[in-house]
Amino acid sequence: MHNAMVINAIEGSIGLVNCPTSGWMTDPLFLKALQHFKQNIRCSKEEHILVLLDNHKNHCKPDAILYCREYDVVICTFPPNCTHRLQPLDVGVMGTLKAKVAQTKQLTDQ
Repeated sequence: MHNAMVINAIEGSIGLVNCPTSGWMTDPLFLKALQHFKQNIRCSKEEHILVLLDNHKNHCKPDAILYCREYDVVICTFPPNCTHRLQPLDVGVMGTLKAKVAQTKQLTDQ
């Protein structure tokens, strides 16, 4: 993790990255992300928090599931191989960003 990855980020932000091994999420990183999430969001028995996730194997590990149960975080996972259509961030934000980056790349390549 390089500090440059969180320059101008909101105060209290953390950067989690699995390198140099790969860019994939790992069990310990996902648990750290959940813990950070819990610190910054109010969850209670009366006010559950819903977290929408892809069905990656590291999101479904016992440690993460038990942590969410303990702190009243509800996890909803999307079926495999369809997050590009169902995941709100992918559709609403990342899809638009990817299209703009591709368009800019085409213009600079000409």
